[in-house]
Amino acid sequence: MCEVAERLENKGRAEGRRKEIFLSVQEGDYTVARGAQKLGISEEEFIRQMTEAGYKIPTIA
Repeated sequence: MCEVAERLENKGRAEGRRKEIFLSVQEGDYTVARGAQKLGISEEEFIRQMTEAGYKIPTIA
């Protein structure tokens, strides 16, 4: 596989994983802290990215 195609494939996988984690947090399967940990970013950055991607941060009742 050429290097460009390989980089695009890896980027697609990373984006898919990020969306899967956002969805898991939105559905309450993970906490924001756990989602941020899985992506290796701060909780503040996680919330920013998740919100910008159109996902909702769950509220604790």
